[in-house]
Amino acid sequence: MWVSIALILVSILYSAYMARKNQPHAAIFEDGDFPTADEGTPQYVVFGDCWSADWCVIAWGNQRNRKVKKGGFLSKHTVGYRYFASLQMGLGRGPLNAITAIRVGDKVAWTGSAEGNAAINIDKFDLFGGDEGQGGIVGTAQVLMGERTQQAPDLLQKLLGGATTGCRGVATVLFDGMLCAMSKSPQPWVFRHWRTTQGWDRDPWYPEKALILLRNDLADLSDYPADQRDAMRNIHAINGAHMLVEVATSHDWGRGMDLSELDLDSYKAAADQLYAEGLGLCLRYTRGGSLDDFVQQVLDHISGAQFVSLSTGLLTLRLIRADYNVADLPTFGYDSGLLAIEDMETSTDEEVNVVIGTYSDPVKREQRQVRARNTGAVQATGSNVVMTRDYPGLPTWQLAQRAVERDLRVKTGGAKNYKVTLDRRGRWIEPAGLMVIHAPEEGLDQLVLRVAKIERGKITDGKIVITCAVDVFGLGALRLSNPPGSVYIPPATDAQPAIAQSAWELSYRDLAHSLSLADLAALPARSGYVGAVGKRPTSSTSDFALAVSTANATYNEVAEVECTPYARIAADMARSDQAITIHLVGETDLDALNVGQALLIDSEIVRLDAIDLQTHLCTIARGCADTVPAAHPAGTVVWGYEAGLGVDPTLRFFGDTVNLKLLTRTSSDKLDPILATSMSVTLADRAARPYPPACLRINGLGYPDQLYGSLAATWAHRDRTQQSGTLVASDAGSIGPESGTNYTTNWYLDGALVRNQSGISSAGDVYSPPPGSGGKTVRVEVESLRDTHESWQKLQHTFLYRAQLVTEEGDRIVSEAGGVFILE
Repeated sequence: MWVSIALILVSILYSAYMARKNQPHAAIFEDGDFPTADEGTPQYVVFGDCWSADWCVIAWGNQRNRKVKKGGFLSKHTVGYRYFASLQMGLGRGPLNAITAIRVGDKVAWTGSAEGNAAINIDKFDLFGGDEGQGGIVGTAQVLMGERTQQAPDLLQKLLGGATTGCRGVATVLFDGMLCAMSKSPQPWVFRHWRTTQGWDRDPWYPEKALILLRNDLADLSDYPADQRDAMRNIHAINGAHMLVEVATSHDWGRGMDLSELDLDSYKAAADQLYAEGLGLCLRYTRGGSLDDFVQQVLDHISGAQFVSLSTGLLTLRLIRADYNVADLPTFGYDSGLLAIEDMETSTDEEVNVVIGTYSDPVKREQRQVRARNTGAVQATGSNVVMTRDYPGLPTWQLAQRAVERDLRVKTGGAKNYKVTLDRRGRWIEPAGLMVIHAPEEGLDQLVLRVAKIERGKITDGKIVITCAVDVFGLGALRLSNPPGSVYIPPATDAQPAIAQSAWELSYRDLAHSLSLADLAALPARSGYVGAVGKRPTSSTSDFALAVSTANATYNEVAEVECTPYARIAADMARSDQAITIHLVGETDLDALNVGQALLIDSEIVRLDAIDLQTHLCTIARGCADTVPAAHPAGTVVWGYEAGLGVDPTLRFFGDTVNLKLLTRTSSDKLDPILATSMSVTLADRAARPYPPACLRINGLGYPDQLYGSLAATWAHRDRTQQSGTLVASDAGSIGPESGTNYTTNWYLDGALVRNQSGISSAGDVYSPPPGSGGKTVRVEVESLRDTHESWQKLQHTFLYRAQLVTEEGDRIVSEAGGVFILE
């Protein structure tokens, strides 16, 4: 016995010895583990809300480790190490307004708002799996914004030794703590930060309009703490006019001009305009790059021009907008300064009709795309001619969408280029300025031109040569006269109001069809979106601009709406007609439809299963998504809304009322909002409601005309979360039900409620009409309930109840074959 115990103890001690003998050595960090910069902090100047471009470690040291041990009392052994160090990381020119997030290895390490020289405590031990994985981040990050009076903290002096600078004028973060575990592989750090009013040479110019606060309410932020997600959706963008002022006046990295050299009134007017438009930018300038290129990039984003004015000698900013009256513009003709006008004709064989833009989303830290398409131009050429544009400074898809639509309008709006030669009477024309050419001799009665380039000749010849283009904002003012004797009548291109239109709150299925599951799940409670459709009013209509307003405010354009496929049904549709073929009349744009898409007949969503574009016959499946089969009279409108739905991108909430207008657009005109008919939608929590039940059967029959005896209603379950973006017909079998769903039935006899049953968890209910009910009308309604939400529509049917012959005792009288006798 004692020998056995001794052998066991020897075995345990030997195992412990071998474990200690084979334990890993404590590795130390090396230069290659950190991306260091030879010249210190990266030379970035941050404008607005940006993520740091690279992980740049200025200095590191103070490294140490701590053993990670496992095992029992005698067999405890070292399995690895936790690695600690001090790092100074550079962010760029400082000070910044705030740091709002830190990601390490693309995982969220911290969120908040660190302003000034703040200390950030990070406690994310399990960020990379803890001791079972590769450790995490635990320690203190000291933010050093780079103020002019900043002193180096003790830790930095110990880290660098000797005479340590205060790191003034640059923003850095000094971290000390755990960087990783088990594997000596520190993960890269990136910082989200924003700057609008900090870091200026002097006091910031016009600070009240420097910050333009934007939001991204659609991003999936499930990896961020729940209490920080709302704040993380904020985007602290900067006014482009302020960027240009700082570039001009910064002595550290800009042009070093004095404010007195700028026409500040012009910059203030532009700042007010950009602020009102919500056109904020988030952009990073890399020192060493061309300032001219950076300035041009800003001007491209805001649609502006910057130049030294001949009249004032000051640097001037002018935005290119439709903010003028043609009657107030300088006019030149052959008798008033015009020497020559030359049409700089270009080939239209490859005229752009689609613009795809890429923008930078600072909330998700990713590149995203938007597109604009001129449907009329695509149909005219028979193909898509695509131009790609980069908008690195636009932080939201709404701004990027406006930009691609602007650029598409320039490409397809008939903006011809001209070379105009003027005498000295045109000396006050300036870049981005406007002028009118009145030259009936050339067939030009009133041509509004936007100046692009000015070449001023020698004093001896006095000629001024101006390269310009037809102003896309002034196309409505363009009048071209025809040569005398011409019998050509140009097609009408004036914008006409939509003759048929509709707007509604989008269903859960519509959102599921458009959003990722993550973005759909991230939608706030009781929120939703509103969409609109419109029929093409004239053949020259290209599309619509969707303008919205709330609380009687000004209408703002928010989206583009393709002309929606439209038709009317030729004959009545009964509720009982399920998978049927219908004949469409009065149709427009049906060629844009695809099999499998959703159609909207009145308020019923149906699935398009087949269509013949020659006969206009189509096969549909009834009562899809959150709708039920309904009766529709001949002439009811059918919308192919999936092929032409404009969506207000602003997230709305229960009870909000949104007013919408469709502004018709042609190649040369856009409808005045005053002439457009307004539509109104009040949100009713549609997307949050459970789907209604489906496949109603009464005594086993689908939508019978008459019944007798006891009445048993059955139905099929539906689950919006399982169906997602799928269009399931009403007569299909059960799906679900959605968790927490129950049903309520209401039975009516000649319009009077005779039975109400709620809280039904099964898929059926029974009602027995009392004696004397024969010849009366029965209506049954079934609706779904989940929590406090009722289904958007109710499943229902109305039929005639026929009484049976009974004895005095109430027994049924039957024939010898067992059949019942029905009273007429």
